[in-house]
Amino acid sequence: VVVSASPFYHENKLIFSERLFKAILHELGHAFGLNHCSKNCVMNPPSTIKEWDSRIPGFCSKCFLELKRNVEWKG
Repeated sequence: VVVSASPFYHENKLIFSERLFKAILHELGHAFGLNHCSKNCVMNPPSTIKEWDSRIPGFCSKCFLELKRNVEWKG
């Protein structure tokens, strides 16, 4: 998985790191077979950076369950 950090840059390091974390989760989701989602989760691609900032830094329950199935996570 390759993620470019530049689209997520912000002078505030906390905002920048959260944006980048969400982007990494999004791309890892694709790597493990997830498609885009319509809920407030990282698998819902934003139209703007403000939308991205409003997303939770994780997967919705539907995407999380699918991720668990795809990686055969027993926990």
